Amino acid sequence: MNEKKLQGRRKAILKIFFAERQVNFLKFKCDECGLCCRHIDRSSLLKDFDSGDGVCKFLNTETNLCKIYKDRPDFCNVEVGYRKFFSDIYTEEEFFRLNYKACDLLKAEYDKRE
Repeated sequence: MNEKKLQGRRKAILKIFFAERQVNFLKFKCDECGLCCRHIDRSSLLKDFDSGDGVCKFLNTETNLCKIYKDRPDFCNVEVGYRKFFSDIYTEEEFFRLNYKACDLLKAEYDKRE
């Protein structure tokens, strides 16, 4: 079997393997709009991070990026937050869907203001 066919078979096998176990390998795709970090006053879990106006004190408002991204609270990391706080309530897929829905709602609310 030539190398190209072998690589194609490996990819197909890995695709099947990961598809069957997708729930364990999901990654939340954040578009870095910063809206969730600009409305942390909506979550009592993040009150210590509120700079007083609902914006996270660790948000760089020019870039919409977190200044402490690598050390951010577990609650701010969708994958870690799911495993630590919500895995007994939702499947990972459900939890991601809820987070995407929350993102969409924030964006819709923001779009109405402009």
